[in-house]
Amino acid sequence: MVQHRQRLIRSFRGFTLVELLVVIAIIGVLVALLLPAVQAAREAARRTQCQSNLKQVTLAILNYTSAFNGKLPPGGITNGPCCSTRSKENWAILILPHMEQQALYDQYRFDLFNEDPLNLPVLQQILPSYLCPSDEDTLELARPESGPGNQLQMARGSYRANTGRCGDPVLGWWDAPGQTDGFSNLMVLVT
Repeated sequence: MVQHRQRLIRSFRGFTLVELLVVIAIIGVLVALLLPAVQAAREAARRTQCQSNLKQVTLAILNYTSAFNGKLPPGGITNGPCCSTRSKENWAILILPHMEQQALYDQYRFDLFNEDPLNLPVLQQILPSYLCPSDEDTLELARPESGPGNQLQMARGSYRANTGRCGDPVLGWWDAPGQTDGFSNLMVLVT
């Protein structure tokens, strides 16, 4: 009888190796099933943040348009041949006051070109509202692919505006001055 009790006590002391492996396998399967759901939830949150940022930018453009008698901000201004002439302000700079970035807007020197060293602090400022969280490497400064500023490090953005051509097709690469509100027929931003 004493031997039977000792055997009974010994059998309840712990798990066998097989039982432990089965438990680990079950936990592994549960984690494998849960991981895609967590990743999907994170991507949904990033997508929602991206949409919210785009909405903020759109509202800032609408506020700019209201402040300037229905005129859209230019996508970019380059008074000369494309890609070799220094540029001036663009939509991302002009809507800064409407994005609650008045201090950054006040730092920009409109009498100078974008590529001027005095404007670099503004151009190198990373603004979360201009970034989609799903985009890679947006928190790093980068060099533009072309143009006179291609030797400078500038902040990246996830959203682009139409920089149309007007005037002479060779010498006139800038948005039409005074372009009026055409939201029903004009796509202002793309991601």
